Amino acid sequence: MSSVLEELRETVAVVWRRNLFGSEPYPSRHWTTRDSYYQAVDGLLADAPGSALSWQEIVDAAGGSRTTFFDLANPRTRRALREAYADAVGPARDLVDQLNRDTKTELLVDETKVWSFFPHRSGWMHQLDNMNDLNRTMIAESLVRVLLDWAGRQPHLAAAHDYAPPICAIEDLLIVRRGELLTVDAVALLRDGIRQRITPPGCSIEGVLHTLRSLYRPKLRTVPPQQELATAIDRVIRYVTDPAERQEAVALLSEAIRVLESKR
Repeated sequence: MSSVLEELRETVAVVWRRNLFGSEPYPSRHWTTRDSYYQAVDGLLADAPGSALSWQEIVDAAGGSRTTFFDLANPRTRRALREAYADAVGPARDLVDQLNRDTKTELLVDETKVWSFFPHRSGWMHQLDNMNDLNRTMIAESLVRVLLDWAGRQPHLAAAHDYAPPICAIEDLLIVRRGELLTVDAVALLRDGIRQRITPPGCSIEGVLHTLRSLYRPKLRTVPPQQELATAIDRVIRYVTDPAERQEAVALLSEAIRVLESKR
């Protein structure tokens, strides 16, 4: 399990936050500014759960400025969380679609979810580092448990965007259950768990885990080989732009077709 833990230490969300935060223990100016806006979003949603926030409300609550808001909420800047996933290599690149929002305030809510969940995630990673005999099922269940605990403590934030889970939690689950969950299934699983946990009258963490357990355990929801192949080909088409790499991919696919034809 060491390889899984190493990968969890270097996810897109982890690297994004590390680069923004700067050197421990003192946060960078950029992170301090973002922190004030995340706190503003969190406080506004706590005061009026389910409300559609305006940029002016957030600026006023943060004691900031219009210019600063539109700079840090711009999805195309190199410091934006969405841009970090857009620049990712490999499966994490597909997660950028989960951050396609209509407004900058909605994008800021996505980042606020990650900001709020990250202390819980850090505790989860610390717990994993001190456990023996780890397996993927145990890691996945502990992740879902931590997410549900966060949702119970931050229901106003967890409910935003139709119970969308923090993007970092989706990335973590896909790493842990690689080859057994599609992105759409991971999102649906975590969203459903959050909904069950915080929708009145609410459900206990153990109760939610009982309903979800069969979905994140291995071999009960595996991805068919054909689907894995289709996903891999789609990634090649969408993300491999270097001519030499594309030529190599064509050669590999051609050889694979030849082998498949010979086994008919």
